[in-house]
Amino acid sequence: MKKTPLILFFIALLSIMLVPAAQAQLPAPTIETLLIDIWPDYDKPDVLILMTGSLPPETPLPASITIPLPTDAEINAIARIANDNQMFDDIDYSTENNKLTLTTPDPRFRVEYYAPYQSNGTNHAFTFNWLADISIENILATVQQPTGATNMHVTPESAKAITDATDGFTYYTFPPTEIPAGEPFTINLSYDMVAPQLSADNPPITNNTSATNSSNVTNNSESDSSASFSEDNISWPLLIGLVGLILLVVVIIWQAATQRTQPTRKNRKPRPKRSSTAAKPTGKARFCHKCGHKLAANDKFCRECGTAVKGS
Repeated sequence: MKKTPLILFFIALLSIMLVPAAQAQLPAPTIETLLIDIWPDYDKPDVLILMTGSLPPETPLPASITIPLPTDAEINAIARIANDNQMFDDIDYSTENNKLTLTTPDPRFRVEYYAPYQSNGTNHAFTFNWLADISIENILATVQQPTGATNMHVTPESAKAITDATDGFTYYTFPPTEIPAGEPFTINLSYDMVAPQLSADNPPITNNTSATNSSNVTNNSESDSSASFSEDNISWPLLIGLVGLILLVVVIIWQAATQRTQPTRKNRKPRPKRSSTAAKPTGKARFCHKCGHKLAANDKFCRECGTAVKGS
């Protein structure tokens, strides 16, 4: 009977520990926004697919998400997006039966992969297919036209061709669309490319690009000065000279402050120097042997009592 409370305690503790694990296995019911960027012949002779998803605010986290994946897809990155917009590829994911399942602790995630296109001479064609068990409230799809492409065709025809003033690329943008679970979403594109080239190696030339390059040249001195304190670009002579100048200024200020605080001393008159030759004694003084009067050097008689001086 005494063991019953202890057993109940461990059962309750185990139940508490299993609740978060059970929640982690629950798939997200819906995706609030899914941005799909399709870039053919960008940095590889394939199609680069960039998908950025956002979950509804009320979605329990961590959340499990399953999206379709082409058979020949080459995964480039699977990441979560933190609140500071930094991407971290530390999340778990798995691929099976042309599906990608990931678990994210953040409400935003990123999926990147390459898929091959079909080539027929100079013509390239690609079809993007979406069919998933998860609903999407807003799907925003964009197709980037390669810089070396001609005769570009994109369907559905609702896409609008817009040239971006920032990077100079032409984008075919589709209006926001709601995709319920189990409903397909398809984009077809085709173009001609006589000479194979990648957009990343041959980006469009725009006025902004020229301005950026000129500004980079103009600001080289500023960038060099800011980089001079980095570990790899330290200008030691300049740094030593700067430190020496600072020390010199500190010493000058310190000396000026010290002189102001010390009291002024009065100039003392120099003591008179003693003569190097001392006066020689004139001899032993003589006195009268009778009355004691002091005698002069040449006295023969005492001037006081008249007594003859002895030894005179």
